Amino acid sequence: MSARWGGALLVGLALAAPFGASLQLLFVAASIVWLATLRRQTSARWVLVVATAIRLPFLAADYYTDDLYRYVWEGRIQHAGYSPYAHAPDDPELAPLRGPDHDRINHPSYPTIYPPLSQALFWAATGAGLGERGLRAVILLLDVAVVGVLLGWLTSTHRPPGWAIMYAWCPLAAVSAGTGHVDTLMLLCLAGAGWAWEKGRARRAAELLAAAILAKTMAVLLLPWLLLRRPWLALLAAAIVAAGYLPYWGPGLFDTLFAFGAEFAFNGSLYRVASWVFPEAARALLAAVLVLWTTVVAFSQPRYAVACVLAFAGLLLCSPTVHFWYLTWFLVALPAVGPRRWTLPLLCWAATSVFASETYRAHYEDGAAFTERWALTVFEYALP
Repeated sequence: MSARWGGALLVGLALAAPFGASLQLLFVAASIVWLATLRRQTSARWVLVVATAIRLPFLAADYYTDDLYRYVWEGRIQHAGYSPYAHAPDDPELAPLRGPDHDRINHPSYPTIYPPLSQALFWAATGAGLGERGLRAVILLLDVAVVGVLLGWLTSTHRPPGWAIMYAWCPLAAVSAGTGHVDTLMLLCLAGAGWAWEKGRARRAAELLAAAILAKTMAVLLLPWLLLRRPWLALLAAAIVAAGYLPYWGPGLFDTLFAFGAEFAFNGSLYRVASWVFPEAARALLAAVLVLWTTVVAFSQPRYAVACVLAFAGLLLCSPTVHFWYLTWFLVALPAVGPRRWTLPLLCWAATSVFASETYRAHYEDGAAFTERWALTVFEYALP
């Protein structure tokens, strides 16, 4: 299928999303079209036009992640002088600040898990009077900016702009931003860091990597890679991250992050296998595997994009919890890697992640418990 026709079909499928069509069926159809266009070449302009067009319909959609309610809440309490790291949404002290949608905030007994740069976005959005829909629109714009940065990265380093289709036209990436996940902010910083690094602007790359860590903590996996190549720049990045946390410094700053890693599990792969064999030691065992994997990647991969893809893919394979939008963490660097045999399973995983979406659909539409469907999880990981 040509990129021209594939892009047009993707836009048509996206336009059906806000009008009651089954999101899962649309996702499957769009994933098939996307995979069929991956090796086709086209212009940077067409890549950007289609990427923008398949994201715009989400502005009219009524569905979005319940994370957005937490984003808006955390922005609002910052304006009231409270730290989201010190106060959970159900803290009685904050009762006067609660709005009509307060009961829709997820995990209300936990303080925030989101780092300072994401908090700055929440603060700015609520300061501008934006609610959940407005903040989602900002996140969608950031995702279009991610596509723009990827195209700039590819064209400035003489790679085919069509490679950007791996992220730009990926249904999973569009749905992730269209439902309002703040991960897009980290992706923008990661893509910018890769572009800066390959253009010889190492300090700017380190600053953007620090920004990525301040947007979403798991970007710290790339710090060992930088440490081996530019030690002083890795120290600079670490100092920037520390400075970003200073305004919020206090007891329990990372408690929710550690609790998420220790208590939650959903849609994991290696974790499920390890938990059957070593029920008491699965998390510790996979944490050690991840440390070893990150070290191997840092030493063995000289290219930023390859290191980024491998580090995040390893993290997700070892993680107890893998929400579908987490796959964008490695998808964003795949265009700079280009079409390789070993990247195809990762691209297919982005398509088969639709199997995990049944849990979300049943929970949000039918009111069912958020329970993993084991058979669907097997299909998700086995088919790629």
